Amino acid sequence: MARTHAQIAADRSLQLGESDAEESALLAQCLKPLVAGLPDLYREAIVLTEYEGMTQAEAARRAGVSVPGMKSRVQRARRRLGDLLGACCRVELDARKAVRSVEKHGPCPC
Repeated sequence: MARTHAQIAADRSLQLGESDAEESALLAQCLKPLVAGLPDLYREAIVLTEYEGMTQAEAARRAGVSVPGMKSRVQRARRRLGDLLGACCRVELDARKAVRSVEKHGPCPC
């Protein structure tokens, strides 16, 4: 399945990509309520790996699950975040896949 611009942007913003600071701030602001709205298992996976900087193996130990289980949770969480972001924002990426612009469209919790 091909990944959308929003999914790529969600992944890159979580990793503090080299995009324009204002656009990154808007995207980070938008991701906050989207992350909060994820099911507990997926929210925990994203918070541990992306916000707290744990490896997936460390996060798996903390959550008491297998490493493949944590990897699946992280992937599913990223996919859901990308889908949610794509439903409320148009994200334009540059050639390096960094966020070029974010424009809200449709119902958006941010």
